[in-house]
Amino acid sequence: MILGCETGDSVANMWSASLMRKDVLIKDYETLFKVLADLQICRTRKDLKTFIVDSAYPLFAATTLQKSEALLDPTVNFEGVPGIFPSDYPMILVYLKTDSLANTLLNHSANSSLQSSPLGWVYQNLLPPLLQKIKNAMTEEELAKSNSVVRALLNSPAGIALVDENMCLLTCNQPFTKLFQLSPRDILPEDFSKVLKRNQSNSNTSEHQGVEISYFSLPQGNFNLTYFELYPHGSDGEIFWLVRIHPSVDPFTKSNLLREKAGLTWREMEICCLIHDGLGRQEIAERLFISTHTVKTHLKKIHKKLEVRSRTQLVAYLNQHSGESYVRQFS
Repeated sequence: MILGCETGDSVANMWSASLMRKDVLIKDYETLFKVLADLQICRTRKDLKTFIVDSAYPLFAATTLQKSEALLDPTVNFEGVPGIFPSDYPMILVYLKTDSLANTLLNHSANSSLQSSPLGWVYQNLLPPLLQKIKNAMTEEELAKSNSVVRALLNSPAGIALVDENMCLLTCNQPFTKLFQLSPRDILPEDFSKVLKRNQSNSNTSEHQGVEISYFSLPQGNFNLTYFELYPHGSDGEIFWLVRIHPSVDPFTKSNLLREKAGLTWREMEICCLIHDGLGRQEIAERLFISTHTVKTHLKKIHKKLEVRSRTQLVAYLNQHSGESYVRQFS
Protein backbone atom coordinates (compact mmCIF):
# COMPACT_ATOMS: atom_id res chain seq x y z
CA MET A 1 0.00 0.00 0.00
CA ILE A 2 2.83 2.29 0.81
CA LEU A 3 4.38 1.51 -2.56
CA GLY A 4 1.06 2.17 -4.17
CA CYS A 5 0.84 5.52 -2.45
CA GLU A 6 4.34 6.43 -3.59
CA THR A 7 3.46 5.38 -7.11
CA GLY A 8 0.28 7.39 -6.96
CA ASP A 9 2.16 10.41 -5.68
CA SER A 10 4.71 10.03 -8.46
CA VAL A 11 2.01 9.87 -11.09
CA ALA A 12 0.31 12.88 -9.55
CA ASN A 13 3.57 14.79 -9.55
CA MET A 14 4.21 13.88 -13.17
CA TRP A 15 0.68 14.93 -14.07
CA SER A 16 1.10 18.18 -12.18
CA ALA A 17 4.45 18.84 -13.89
CA SER A 18 2.87 18.09 -17.23
CA LEU A 19 0.08 20.54 -16.56
CA MET A 20 2.63 23.14 -15.51
CA ARG A 21 4.60 22.59 -18.68
CA LYS A 22 1.40 22.97 -20.68
CA ASP A 23 0.60 26.16 -18.79
CA VAL A 24 4.08 27.48 -19.53
CA LEU A 25 3.77 26.48 -23.17
CA ILE A 26 0.39 28.17 -23.45
CA LYS A 27 1.83 31.31 -21.85
CA ASP A 28 4.79 31.14 -24.23
CA TYR A 29 2.40 30.94 -27.18
CA GLU A 30 0.34 33.84 -25.85
CA THR A 31 3.48 35.88 -25.29
CA LEU A 32 4.80 35.11 -28.76
CA PHE A 33 1.49 35.96 -30.43
CA LYS A 34 1.34 39.30 -28.61
CA VAL A 35 4.91 40.21 -29.51
CA LEU A 36 4.40 39.16 -33.12
CA ALA A 37 1.26 41.28 -33.27
CA ASP A 38 3.29 44.29 -32.07
CA LEU A 39 6.00 43.50 -34.62
CA GLN A 40 3.50 43.16 -37.46
CA ILE A 41 2.54 46.85 -37.36
CA CYS A 42 6.17 48.04 -37.61
CA ARG A 43 6.93 49.82 -40.87
CA THR A 44 9.88 52.12 -40.26
CA ARG A 45 13.18 52.13 -38.44
CA LYS A 46 11.56 54.25 -35.72
CA ASP A 47 8.75 51.71 -35.32
CA LEU A 48 11.28 48.90 -34.90
CA LYS A 49 13.23 50.79 -32.24
CA THR A 50 10.01 51.32 -30.28
CA PHE A 51 9.13 47.65 -30.65
CA ILE A 52 12.54 46.54 -29.37
CA VAL A 53 12.33 48.85 -26.34
CA ASP A 54 8.68 48.21 -25.42
CA SER A 55 8.10 44.58 -26.46
CA ALA A 56 11.08 42.48 -27.49
CA TYR A 57 13.77 43.43 -25.01
CA PRO A 58 11.54 43.30 -21.87
CA LEU A 59 10.42 39.82 -22.91
CA PHE A 60 13.89 38.48 -22.18
CA ALA A 61 14.63 40.72 -19.21
CA ALA A 62 14.76 37.72 -16.85
CA THR A 63 17.48 36.16 -19.00
CA THR A 64 21.03 37.28 -18.46
CA LEU A 65 21.89 39.21 -21.61
CA GLN A 66 25.45 40.14 -22.23
CA LYS A 67 25.26 43.58 -23.74
CA SER A 68 27.51 43.80 -26.74
CA GLU A 69 28.89 47.11 -27.91
CA ALA A 70 30.43 45.45 -30.97
CA LEU A 71 28.22 44.88 -33.95
CA LEU A 72 27.50 41.46 -35.30
CA ASP A 73 30.36 39.94 -37.22
CA PRO A 74 29.81 40.84 -40.90
CA THR A 75 30.22 37.14 -41.63
CA VAL A 76 27.38 36.21 -39.23
CA ASN A 77 25.31 33.42 -40.69
CA PHE A 78 21.52 33.50 -40.65
CA GLU A 79 21.35 30.50 -42.91
CA GLY A 80 17.98 28.84 -42.74
CA VAL A 81 16.09 31.98 -41.72
CA PRO A 82 13.27 32.31 -44.29
CA GLY A 83 13.63 35.30 -46.59
CA ILE A 84 17.07 36.33 -45.28
CA PHE A 85 20.07 35.96 -47.57
CA PRO A 86 23.78 36.81 -47.25
CA SER A 87 23.18 39.86 -49.45
CA ASP A 88 20.83 41.18 -46.75
CA TYR A 89 23.42 41.11 -43.96
CA PRO A 90 24.98 44.52 -44.73
CA MET A 91 21.51 46.09 -44.65
CA ILE A 92 20.81 44.51 -41.26
CA LEU A 93 24.16 45.70 -39.91
CA VAL A 94 23.35 49.26 -40.99
CA TYR A 95 20.21 49.11 -38.86
CA LEU A 96 22.02 47.61 -35.87
CA LYS A 97 24.44 50.55 -35.85
CA THR A 98 21.51 52.71 -34.79
CA ASP A 99 19.81 50.28 -32.38
CA SER A 100 22.04 48.98 -29.59
CA LEU A 101 19.24 46.93 -27.95
CA ALA A 102 18.48 45.12 -31.20
CA ASN A 103 22.19 44.50 -31.61
CA THR A 104 22.30 42.95 -28.14
CA LEU A 105 19.35 40.67 -28.87
CA LEU A 106 20.70 39.52 -32.22
CA ASN A 107 24.32 39.09 -31.16
CA HIS A 108 24.41 35.30 -31.00
CA SER A 109 28.03 35.06 -29.95
CA ALA A 110 27.41 37.24 -26.90
CA ASN A 111 24.05 35.73 -25.97
CA SER A 112 24.23 32.05 -26.81
CA SER A 113 22.69 31.32 -23.38
CA LEU A 114 19.50 33.07 -24.44
CA GLN A 115 18.68 30.41 -27.01
CA SER A 116 19.05 27.65 -24.43
CA SER A 117 16.95 29.49 -21.83
CA PRO A 118 13.28 28.65 -21.12
CA LEU A 119 12.37 31.42 -23.58
CA GLY A 120 14.74 30.10 -26.22
CA TRP A 121 11.79 28.65 -28.13
CA VAL A 122 10.12 32.07 -28.23
CA TYR A 123 13.38 33.68 -29.30
CA GLN A 124 13.83 31.21 -32.16
CA ASN A 125 10.32 31.93 -33.42
CA LEU A 126 10.72 35.69 -33.04
CA LEU A 127 14.05 35.88 -34.86
CA PRO A 128 12.87 35.27 -38.48
CA PRO A 129 10.03 37.86 -38.53
CA LEU A 130 12.21 40.38 -36.68
CA LEU A 131 15.01 40.06 -39.23
CA GLN A 132 12.48 40.23 -42.05
CA LYS A 133 10.98 43.42 -40.63
CA ILE A 134 14.43 44.98 -40.33
CA LYS A 135 15.12 44.04 -43.94
CA ASN A 136 11.76 45.44 -45.08
CA ALA A 137 12.18 48.70 -43.18
CA MET A 138 15.66 49.29 -44.57
CA THR A 139 14.53 48.37 -48.09
CA GLU A 140 11.63 50.82 -47.85
CA GLU A 141 14.02 53.48 -46.60
CA GLU A 142 16.37 52.96 -49.53
CA LEU A 143 13.42 52.94 -51.93
CA ALA A 144 12.17 56.23 -50.49
CA LYS A 145 15.62 57.76 -51.01
CA SER A 146 15.72 56.49 -54.58
CA ASN A 147 12.25 57.87 -55.27
CA SER A 148 13.34 61.20 -53.83
CA VAL A 149 16.32 61.28 -56.18
CA VAL A 150 14.09 60.40 -59.14
CA ARG A 151 11.62 63.15 -58.22
CA ALA A 152 14.47 65.64 -57.90
CA LEU A 153 15.74 64.67 -61.34
CA LEU A 154 12.31 64.91 -62.91
CA ASN A 155 11.72 68.31 -61.29
CA SER A 156 15.14 69.61 -62.33
CA PRO A 157 15.08 72.77 -64.45
CA ALA A 158 17.70 71.09 -66.65
CA GLY A 159 16.64 68.54 -69.23
CA ILE A 160 17.03 64.97 -67.90
CA ALA A 161 16.64 61.87 -70.04
CA LEU A 162 17.40 58.15 -69.97
CA VAL A 163 18.40 56.71 -73.34
CA ASP A 164 19.58 53.31 -74.50
CA GLU A 165 22.64 52.55 -76.60
CA ASN A 166 20.57 52.98 -79.77
CA MET A 167 19.80 56.56 -78.70
CA CYS A 168 16.17 55.65 -78.08
CA LEU A 169 14.55 57.85 -75.45
CA LEU A 170 13.21 55.73 -72.57
CA THR A 171 11.99 58.49 -70.27
CA CYS A 172 12.59 62.20 -69.71
CA ASN A 173 11.40 65.19 -67.73
CA GLN A 174 9.36 68.16 -68.93
CA PRO A 175 12.29 70.51 -69.73
CA PHE A 176 13.82 67.87 -72.02
CA THR A 177 10.47 67.27 -73.72
CA LYS A 178 9.97 70.99 -74.21
CA LEU A 179 13.48 71.43 -75.58
CA PHE A 180 13.43 68.64 -78.16
CA GLN A 181 9.70 67.95 -78.61
CA LEU A 182 10.31 64.23 -77.98
CA SER A 183 8.33 61.47 -76.28
CA PRO A 184 9.43 58.11 -74.86
CA ARG A 185 10.48 55.61 -77.57
CA ASP A 186 11.47 58.45 -79.93
CA ILE A 187 15.01 58.50 -81.30
CA LEU A 188 17.25 61.43 -80.34
CA PRO A 189 17.86 63.96 -83.11
CA GLU A 190 20.81 62.96 -85.28
CA ASP A 191 22.89 66.05 -84.45
CA PHE A 192 22.41 65.34 -80.72
CA SER A 193 23.06 61.61 -80.94
CA LYS A 194 26.24 62.23 -82.97
CA VAL A 195 27.63 64.32 -80.12
CA LEU A 196 26.92 61.54 -77.64
CA LYS A 197 28.29 58.74 -79.80
CA ARG A 198 31.44 60.66 -80.68
CA ASN A 199 32.23 61.39 -77.05
CA GLN A 200 31.32 57.87 -75.95
CA SER A 201 33.88 56.40 -78.33
CA ASN A 202 36.54 58.88 -77.22
CA SER A 203 36.06 58.53 -73.46
CA ASN A 204 36.43 55.84 -70.82
CA THR A 205 33.35 55.57 -68.63
CA SER A 206 34.10 52.12 -67.26
CA GLU A 207 34.32 53.54 -63.75
CA HIS A 208 30.90 55.20 -64.08
CA GLN A 209 32.45 58.65 -64.18
CA GLY A 210 30.25 61.16 -65.91
CA VAL A 211 31.40 62.78 -69.14
CA GLU A 212 30.91 66.52 -69.42
CA ILE A 213 30.82 68.48 -72.66
CA SER A 214 31.04 72.09 -71.58
CA TYR A 215 29.89 73.61 -74.85
CA PHE A 216 28.23 72.39 -78.01
CA SER A 217 25.70 73.79 -80.44
CA LEU A 218 22.37 72.43 -81.60
CA PRO A 219 19.73 74.10 -83.73
CA GLN A 220 17.95 74.94 -80.46
CA GLY A 221 20.98 76.83 -79.12
CA ASN A 222 24.22 76.33 -77.18
CA PHE A 223 24.29 73.78 -74.37
CA ASN A 224 26.22 72.08 -71.60
CA LEU A 225 25.85 68.31 -71.58
CA THR A 226 26.65 65.72 -68.91
CA TYR A 227 26.00 62.00 -69.25
CA PHE A 228 27.12 58.76 -67.63
CA GLU A 229 26.67 55.06 -68.04
CA LEU A 230 24.05 53.09 -66.11
CA TYR A 231 23.90 49.33 -65.53
CA PRO A 232 26.58 48.41 -68.06
CA HIS A 233 26.46 44.76 -67.03
CA GLY A 234 22.72 44.11 -67.36
CA SER A 235 21.39 40.66 -68.04
CA ASP A 236 21.17 41.38 -71.77
CA GLY A 237 24.36 43.42 -71.91
CA GLU A 238 22.52 46.59 -72.95
CA ILE A 239 23.96 49.96 -71.95
CA PHE A 240 21.86 52.89 -70.77
CA TRP A 241 22.82 56.53 -70.46
CA LEU A 242 21.55 59.23 -68.12
CA VAL A 243 21.74 62.58 -69.93
CA ARG A 244 21.57 66.06 -68.42
CA ILE A 245 21.44 69.03 -70.76
CA HIS A 246 20.89 72.71 -70.11
CA PRO A 247 21.51 76.00 -71.94
CA SER A 248 25.13 77.04 -71.73
CA VAL A 249 25.64 79.91 -69.29
CA ASP A 250 29.39 79.71 -68.73
CA PRO A 251 31.33 83.00 -68.74
CA PHE A 252 32.85 82.58 -72.19
CA THR A 253 29.58 81.62 -73.83
CA LYS A 254 27.53 84.43 -72.29
CA SER A 255 30.11 87.04 -73.27
CA ASN A 256 30.40 85.51 -76.71
CA LEU A 257 26.62 85.60 -77.16
CA LEU A 258 26.59 89.23 -76.06
CA ARG A 259 29.32 90.03 -78.60
CA GLU A 260 27.46 88.25 -81.39
CA LYS A 261 24.10 89.78 -80.49
CA ALA A 262 25.43 93.33 -80.46
CA GLY A 263 27.79 92.81 -83.38
CA LEU A 264 30.84 93.85 -81.37
CA THR A 265 34.33 93.07 -82.56
CA TRP A 266 36.78 91.34 -80.23
CA ARG A 267 38.64 94.64 -79.75
CA GLU A 268 35.39 96.40 -78.87
CA MET A 269 34.58 93.61 -76.41
CA GLU A 270 38.00 94.04 -74.79
CA ILE A 271 37.33 97.76 -74.37
CA CYS A 272 33.91 97.00 -72.83
CA CYS A 273 35.60 94.78 -70.25
CA LEU A 274 38.13 97.46 -69.35
CA ILE A 275 35.40 100.10 -69.12
CA HIS A 276 33.50 97.78 -66.82
CA ASP A 277 36.63 97.45 -64.65
CA GLY A 278 36.71 101.23 -64.25
CA LEU A 279 39.61 102.11 -66.52
CA GLY A 280 39.69 105.47 -68.30
CA ARG A 281 40.55 106.12 -71.94
CA GLN A 282 44.24 106.72 -71.26
CA GLU A 283 44.54 103.54 -69.14
CA ILE A 284 42.73 101.51 -71.80
CA ALA A 285 45.05 102.85 -74.49
CA GLU A 286 48.10 101.87 -72.44
CA ARG A 287 46.70 98.45 -71.65
CA LEU A 288 45.90 97.66 -75.32
CA PHE A 289 48.91 99.52 -76.79
CA ILE A 290 46.73 101.78 -78.90
CA SER A 291 46.16 105.55 -79.00
CA THR A 292 43.49 107.36 -76.99
CA HIS A 293 42.00 108.51 -80.31
CA THR A 294 41.53 104.87 -81.33
CA VAL A 295 39.90 104.13 -77.99
CA LYS A 296 37.53 107.08 -78.53
CA THR A 297 36.63 105.78 -82.00
CA HIS A 298 35.90 102.31 -80.65
CA LEU A 299 33.72 103.75 -77.87
CA LYS A 300 31.62 105.69 -80.38
CA LYS A 301 30.99 102.46 -82.30
CA ILE A 302 30.20 100.58 -79.07
CA HIS A 303 27.72 103.25 -77.97
CA LYS A 304 25.99 103.12 -81.33
CA LYS A 305 25.78 99.29 -81.44
CA LEU A 306 24.53 98.99 -77.85
CA GLU A 307 22.32 102.08 -78.12
CA VAL A 308 23.75 103.75 -75.04
CA ARG A 309 24.74 107.40 -74.63
CA SER A 310 27.16 107.41 -71.69
CA ARG A 311 29.76 105.40 -69.81
CA THR A 312 27.25 104.81 -66.98
CA GLN A 313 24.66 103.43 -69.39
CA LEU A 314 27.32 101.21 -70.99
CA VAL A 315 28.30 99.65 -67.62
CA ALA A 316 24.62 99.12 -66.75
CA TYR A 317 24.05 97.44 -70.11
CA LEU A 318 27.01 95.09 -69.60
CA ASN A 319 25.78 94.15 -66.12
CA GLN A 320 22.28 93.45 -67.40
CA HIS A 321 23.20 91.39 -70.44
CA SER A 322 26.22 89.44 -69.29
CA GLY A 323 26.92 90.07 -65.63
CA GLU A 324 30.10 91.21 -63.93
CA SER A 325 31.67 87.74 -63.74
CA TYR A 326 31.11 87.16 -67.44
CA VAL A 327 32.46 90.50 -68.60
CA ARG A 328 35.61 90.02 -66.51
CA GLN A 329 36.34 86.85 -68.46
CA PHE A 330 37.84 89.06 -71.17
CA SER A 331 39.83 91.39 -68.94
